[in-house]
Amino acid sequence: MGLVGRGCEIYGSYEALLDDPDIEAVYLPLPTSLHVKWPVVVAQKNKHLLMEKLVALNVTEIYVIVKACEGNGVQFMDGTMWVHNLRTAKMREFLSDSERFGQL
Repeated sequence: MGLVGRGCEIYGSYEALLDDPDIEAVYLPLPTSLHVKWPVVVAQKNKHLLMEKLVALNVTEIYVIVKACEGNGVQFMDGTMWVHNLRTAKMREFLSDSERFGQL
């Protein structure tokens, strides 16, 4: 990866980081409200992308992100772990109990 053998780099802006040819992938932990602009810029800079939280506020925004990644040949990964958490399965089990909640 880009930082192997290098010291810590400090950038003055996201653009400066994305212009570094040694950076191959970006983890984007920004608020969901910024999840259209920056993923598109990351893809346009040919960097692979890992996002968390809600990827977007609606399906149209997800489409824009995926289209930008596909169009620039970069990998898009959604790191949202909530759906894979054991608590989610337990909540599903709990809410499926029709004796407690009726038919949901």
